[in-house]
Amino acid sequence: MPDVISAATTPLDALEQAFDRAATYNERSRVAPAAILWPDEKEEWTRLLPCLRERCPQLFTLGEYDPEKKRGPAIWLKCMIARTLEAADWPEEDTPILYLPGVSRQDLRAIERCPDELKPLAELQYRGVMWNQTNGRDWTVRAFLMSEHGGLGLDVAGDGETLTLLQRALPELSETPMDRLRGHRLDADRLRSLVFEDPVRNLLTWLSRPEEVRGTWPEERWATFREICRDTYDFGPEKDGPLRAAKLLGFKEGPWSTVWQRFMEAPGRYPGIPEKLRKARPSQTGDLFAREPTWPQDNEALEEELRESLTRLGEMRPDEAAEQVVELDEEHSERRQWVWSKLEEAPLAGALKHLRALAEAVESPVGGTTPEAIAESYQDGGWKADKAMLNALKGVREPKDFQAVHAAVNTLYRPWLEDGTEALQMAVASDGMPIPPDPPEPESGEVLLFADALRYDVGKALAQRLQFADLEVEMDTHWSALPPVTPTAKPAVSPIAGDISLESTPDEFQPEIDEDTLTIRRFRNRMEEAGHQILGSDETGDPTGTAWTEIGTLDKYGHNEEWKLARRINELLTEIVARVRQLLGAGWPKVRIVTDHGWLLVPGALPKENLPHYLAETRWGRCATLKETSETTHLTVGWHWNPDVRIAMAPDMRVHRKGLGYAHGGISVQECLVPRITVGKTGTGQPDAQISSVEWVRLRCRIQTQNPTEGLRADLRKRPNDPGTSVATRAKAVKEDGSVSIPAPSRKHKGTEVTAVLLDGDDVIHTYSTTVGGHE
Repeated sequence: MPDVISAATTPLDALEQAFDRAATYNERSRVAPAAILWPDEKEEWTRLLPCLRERCPQLFTLGEYDPEKKRGPAIWLKCMIARTLEAADWPEEDTPILYLPGVSRQDLRAIERCPDELKPLAELQYRGVMWNQTNGRDWTVRAFLMSEHGGLGLDVAGDGETLTLLQRALPELSETPMDRLRGHRLDADRLRSLVFEDPVRNLLTWLSRPEEVRGTWPEERWATFREICRDTYDFGPEKDGPLRAAKLLGFKEGPWSTVWQRFMEAPGRYPGIPEKLRKARPSQTGDLFAREPTWPQDNEALEEELRESLTRLGEMRPDEAAEQVVELDEEHSERRQWVWSKLEEAPLAGALKHLRALAEAVESPVGGTTPEAIAESYQDGGWKADKAMLNALKGVREPKDFQAVHAAVNTLYRPWLEDGTEALQMAVASDGMPIPPDPPEPESGEVLLFADALRYDVGKALAQRLQFADLEVEMDTHWSALPPVTPTAKPAVSPIAGDISLESTPDEFQPEIDEDTLTIRRFRNRMEEAGHQILGSDETGDPTGTAWTEIGTLDKYGHNEEWKLARRINELLTEIVARVRQLLGAGWPKVRIVTDHGWLLVPGALPKENLPHYLAETRWGRCATLKETSETTHLTVGWHWNPDVRIAMAPDMRVHRKGLGYAHGGISVQECLVPRITVGKTGTGQPDAQISSVEWVRLRCRIQTQNPTEGLRADLRKRPNDPGTSVATRAKAVKEDGSVSIPAPSRKHKGTEVTAVLLDGDDVIHTYSTTVGGHE
């Protein structure tokens, strides 16, 4: 019966899976193999070793001593296997692979005739395993590609030209997607087309790393490349060099226009090209080359001009600044299509798009004579100003760029925010604050997912993401309990709100239950007594009951990082979407997302309001508990858990402590009007794929998934939504049985908190928190 490696996406993946198979053993009847022996008499696989070493830190080669290439004589290999050398630092659960170029299986079998340099390895054929074909022969490249028993089952020609090209093209062939190999006969013409069919990519790769490419390409490929450069692109890579090529690329004339377009599509693949363009740029004469999208210096000059223009907005009236932002955007918007924007070298041009949206949004003030009218005004479009402000901030990294955006935001956003907070406070002073809704009473099959500090505009973004995930989503709003701080407002959206005393004595705004302060432990105990499951961050519980679970650190990041919270929001939303999908995939029919409060955020600091210490029992950023005899001109409201307790609210957008750029607890539509999102699955199809367990065997993470589908991958990241924070060598494909094993490439990551992420394409569809190496 055929045993083709069908789950692999490339031949290189298949080779790695073949080694995993070879190392598999029955723990009940055998001990772990000491090593995998890989004989290669004709040295057919040597060109693939650099690629394999990146994936397999336990791969070693027999040969002259060169520790950097993990190569050495037999006795050195034996010492490495025994871990007597300091360099033996690969994960202990990975079986060493010994590549033996120039050695056949028979050389090791015939111990009495075995060369002296091989004799130290001969006994490993009994303590280890031999990676060879089912007929006992060594694996050749062609045999592995063709075999239906442990190979790929491809159709490969056997003529001399094809076999020669197989050797030369092996690195490129090994990373060719399997769907481009299956269903075709691999002969010389097909191999040549696979390797050389994309001359533009070859040209860009060479231009990015000319010396490296020249040193690794075989002569046949280099000769073909030179001919293409001469005939199609009118230059010689050896005679003219990379700077001549970069100059031609920068001018984009003739066939170079196509090359430039390809570079623009994925500039990150060619990191060496920008510096060569910088060096190749002709000296300017007047404005001859001004505003050319190909030269990095021109983009930098325009960014500097924009930086100065945005900084000057801080000296203008809001209406003047808004007009200027529109003019600047019309001037610089084209740069968002330039390659430098993709390379994050035009952050201010990117921020300008959002500053224009902010300028347009603040034209409509949030106002009304009642809290309900103000809420309607805000939901009709006022929230877009908050969204645009955050978006303008999230793309800037350098202090000089932040200062420029800061100046623009201060001029446009602060007056609008101050007017809106004053409007709601005047309405509350006249009509009182609307009463929060009755506490939720979840039905069987409903889990309440508490997301701390999910402000309305962020909730809108979350609802949109959930809809994009093909889920049924409903969103409404309600007013937060006062003051809008977590100790007060979180219990109010829980099922046990009715058990909390309405004659509580405030202790840091925490209410009481059974005459005791409602601590986190008492909160959870009472929830469980009421029949609700308390689920940990990765638990799914019994979907026939009811449950409470929590997610998100948005409020923590806000207090700690203030305006930099803008950079975190996408990451946090990704975690929430993945958690919702996990719960629905585990069988919960409905997830209701609830939150406690919103917040105010401005770059810089909110203005300070003095409230004397002697008037207050407790002072927080935007609210304070007044002493019984205290009098103040501040707006005063009753505490949600005891109306007789008076809470003084800071006026408009001010705070009681100097230097706060993020705060909540006061009266503003941003703090008090919060979303509630109900999510269910559409249809009754296949349950979502999700991570069911994570197990560490030293520095190798073994992940098991449920309901896997084709094409899923897994990775280990410090931040789930940022592939740049991966602590793995690469994301790995999930096997058909739902398992995947990922090594951490370095011991320095041991003990690091990371997130195992399940990927469908580039989308994170599920997460699982873990610690590299597991807990000791």
